[in-house]
Amino acid sequence: MSTLSVPESIFLYEDMHSLILQTQFALLHHDDKIFHQNLTQMTFILQHFFIADSQYVKDMLNTFNELNKINVNPPMPSITDSLMSLMDLQSQAINTK
Repeated sequence: MSTLSVPESIFLYEDMHSLILQTQFALLHHDDKIFHQNLTQMTFILQHFFIADSQYVKDMLNTFNELNKINVNPPMPSITDSLMSLMDLQSQAINTK
């Protein structure tokens, strides 16, 4: 790891900030692909441009690893049976009047 110049450091921090915002946006919009791509990019940046022995970096890497296990766009359960039961109950209520 080489020492970065001040402009390079600023660019790196701005890049990380942008990736964090994009990751948040992907999470809110259930975009699993972008969510994981950004986590991978941030992991790469931390591993290559930050002090690996830093507890802060270790914690961030652990957090990114845990987040990478999450599917932010899981399949939704079918509610067809519940809807059919509700429609039957409504139908029965109307017929008993």
